[in-house]
Amino acid sequence: MLAAHNAGKDIFSGLDEALTRSSVRLALIHLRTELKSSYCLKEMLTPLDIPPNAVMFTADCTSMYTNIKTEVALDLIGNYLRENSNLLEDCDVDALIDALHLMMNNMIFLFGDLFYRQITGTAMGVPPAVDWADIYFGLHEMEFLNNSTFKPHLHLYKRFVDDVLGIWIPHNDPEIDE
Repeated sequence: MLAAHNAGKDIFSGLDEALTRSSVRLALIHLRTELKSSYCLKEMLTPLDIPPNAVMFTADCTSMYTNIKTEVALDLIGNYLRENSNLLEDCDVDALIDALHLMMNNMIFLFGDLFYRQITGTAMGVPPAVDWADIYFGLHEMEFLNNSTFKPHLHLYKRFVDDVLGIWIPHNDPEIDE
């Protein structure tokens, strides 16, 4: 059992390294929205020229990790990794996707004296879970932020993990904002 555990740990450790490298190289997802610290937020907000009719909003993704549907995420992240494989030096994208599939669909954990298999959501406690969720969330953000209906009114949109801060410039016609 110990050897199997160590082998699994090595696979997950290598996967974490590959996904982390991938997420760094795929930084275009994060550059647009992710906040590094509250100091960076202050530095970013200070010079902003915010119109008087602007509305500041916040959002929090409820149960972000557990609400990510595994098969949907595997398809979305897999397609994105394949489409951007040129950014992933020294990484076999198909092997990375296969490893993600293996890990996210086979998470077994011990609670008390019983073993359980997690069947929904992001595999909790595995090293690449944070990058997995960030990439998944970032891909949805790219789609949302590039929407021509919202783009002209979204003065600011920044995210820190699952918390969002934004500034919305209302349309002249209030019915359109609804």
